[in-house]
Amino acid sequence: MSQSITARVAWGAYDCPFSLRDGESLSLVGEVEPRADVTVELFDDKRYETRHPVRVVCAAAAKFQIPDGLESAFDNLAKGQLPPGSRTRDEVTNAARTTGVSCSFPIDQYPSDLDDFLVDIYRQLNATALRCWRLLRWRVGAETPTNSFPTVLESVWSWEGKDTKFPLAQRITMTVESRALPMLTGDVQLSVQAMLDEGVFEPASQELLQEARSLKGSNPRAALLLAVAAIEVGVKELVGNLVPRVEWMTFNLPSPDIPRILKNAFPQLGMKQGTGEEIPTSARTTVIRAIEARNGLAHRAMFPGPADVDEIVDVADQLLQQFAYYRGIDWATPPWK
Repeated sequence: MSQSITARVAWGAYDCPFSLRDGESLSLVGEVEPRADVTVELFDDKRYETRHPVRVVCAAAAKFQIPDGLESAFDNLAKGQLPPGSRTRDEVTNAARTTGVSCSFPIDQYPSDLDDFLVDIYRQLNATALRCWRLLRWRVGAETPTNSFPTVLESVWSWEGKDTKFPLAQRITMTVESRALPMLTGDVQLSVQAMLDEGVFEPASQELLQEARSLKGSNPRAALLLAVAAIEVGVKELVGNLVPRVEWMTFNLPSPDIPRILKNAFPQLGMKQGTGEEIPTSARTTVIRAIEARNGLAHRAMFPGPADVDEIVDVADQLLQQFAYYRGIDWATPPWK
């Protein structure tokens, strides 16, 4: 039988209204294998070092069976050495430059099977810790930020039954987006003034999209819900604008089958610009996946891993631009023609 290790990760929370007495901690045990022990306690500057304003610590620890073939890798890690089959820093850096993907040391130096195992350990501990944290938040009616654990205070492993701890490498992830800054020009001034004079407000679908975009990183579940809502409201806004006599029904009846409308109904609506046949199959497929993911989240409280929130938000943005073009807005630039 292969050896086992105990892995422990401790996260720090900043704005947390949980109240704990000094020296006391709260302990919970997850029910999903591996059953992680979760502790919540006040930050102790004698145990953890950080420059961040951490107030409360949430830690999760569990036992993990080392997969066959990785025992020697952990022997090396315990000695402070790279496991067999690891790459040099230069090799990792050069590969990252070629692909344009960032890298994290030393975990990206490790062989892929060890890399995958360590990432899985972190994800499982994080999932249990977050679940416990959110249940505590719900139970006491606390208000805490969505990004509950912005700081990792400790990430270690030890041989089962041993006290000596070794660093548990983790991947540092960072998302960077670049967008061209729109230029405010005289034409922009004229069109906005015209909208003001006509009593036009920013569409509700656009407000939902902006909220979804702002939450992609900190709360992808909320971003998913808002992006799908933006698409559904955008379709209703378009239909209500093109066929005013059904506006009441459009906004007061349950949301229709959006993918079928995008495919079959748009060409029959009589667009003020365009034909309604431009929505590509790839965009409609993304909408289908988004709605399925939204339904799974809304009805079973499960966030589906395969759902690409970035892609969903981008497609929602493209659809709303296309809808604005269909409505006859002269300054709207359709992504599909």
